[in-house]
Amino acid sequence: MADSTLAIKAFAIIMAIAFVASALILIDTNNKYRDLTDRYSSQSTQIAQLQSKLNQTEASLQSLNTTLTNLANNPLVKAATTIISRVGVDYFNTYFHDPTVETDVNFTKVEYKYHIVVDGYTVDRDVTFYVYSNRVFKYGLPVEGNLQPFNVSKEEAIQLALNVGLPSSNYPLEAEIHWDSNTDIRPLPPYADKYVWVVTSWSDPPWAWTRTERHALVDPNTGQVYVIHSGGSGLVESQVDTAAEAKALGIDGYVKLEYPKLPQQIQIVKGGNYTFTIRATFTSYNSSLQEVKLIVDPHYVDPYQIQSNMADKVREVLSYEPGGIITLRVGETVNITATVRVPDDVVQVYFLHRWALNGLGIGADGVLFLSDLEA
Repeated sequence: MADSTLAIKAFAIIMAIAFVASALILIDTNNKYRDLTDRYSSQSTQIAQLQSKLNQTEASLQSLNTTLTNLANNPLVKAATTIISRVGVDYFNTYFHDPTVETDVNFTKVEYKYHIVVDGYTVDRDVTFYVYSNRVFKYGLPVEGNLQPFNVSKEEAIQLALNVGLPSSNYPLEAEIHWDSNTDIRPLPPYADKYVWVVTSWSDPPWAWTRTERHALVDPNTGQVYVIHSGGSGLVESQVDTAAEAKALGIDGYVKLEYPKLPQQIQIVKGGNYTFTIRATFTSYNSSLQEVKLIVDPHYVDPYQIQSNMADKVREVLSYEPGGIITLRVGETVNITATVRVPDDVVQVYFLHRWALNGLGIGADGVLFLSDLEA
């Protein structure tokens, strides 16, 4: 009996110990579970935060890529990138400035000012880009070997041109740096797409309607004289719109002829007429030159205006009112009515190109004439 009681007590003690041990294990397991649950919840929150940041980063990256794509397609950026790839960043920052952008239906025009300076001579030339959807046309972009600083001064370019045969003149020789665009000549001449000194020797006075000249192209880096050409052109208002510019060209003043917008080809039936009004205005840069005697007569021939057979035919059907000699004072404008009257004995329709009317029979000795009639 005593042995049986001891066995029961021993078993009870063992069971109590086992229960306590199980309870402790359960409590520890529960604590570990709660710890894992808390850690999982915390990590899930961190993962959610990281995913949110990742989504924001991807959105920012996509926005940045879109911005970069838009910038790459921007005409102004395309033009700047093209220039920099040709001449480098430092050269671009030194010589290129004041870009402008004009948008058309089919293209965008971007224009930079290219500053040229050599030994006291300075000038800005236009570098122009026409940006289409799939191509870019560029004009005036300097090429390798044609970059500043230029070594040949204006005076040296003139002397080099004279040395190889450019004729001297009774009028001052001129020299300007221009971009030569003779890319339609094959094979390409060595001066094509380069900036060159254009040294000009004039045969006619500055006030001639069309001046004949010979000019030489001189490399501003090497001094090589490429070629001597013949040509002719007249001054435009932008070349004499200040007293200083006019004085440099030997011009005391000018008469500006303003024409209405005429059709390229005028058609007049026989027996009919075509009438339009010309505005003549006198500008003077010489205080002693306050008026000019304007000659208005279809049969008057300006000695410095190139004539044509067509002009001789037009004289017979053209009349002006008022006509004769008109005194035109500084700043004064006179309206001249021009009438082309076709006689009855001509063909059914008389065709007249507007260029044949440009300044015909209007002049004043020794004074420059400018006209806005488009050729």
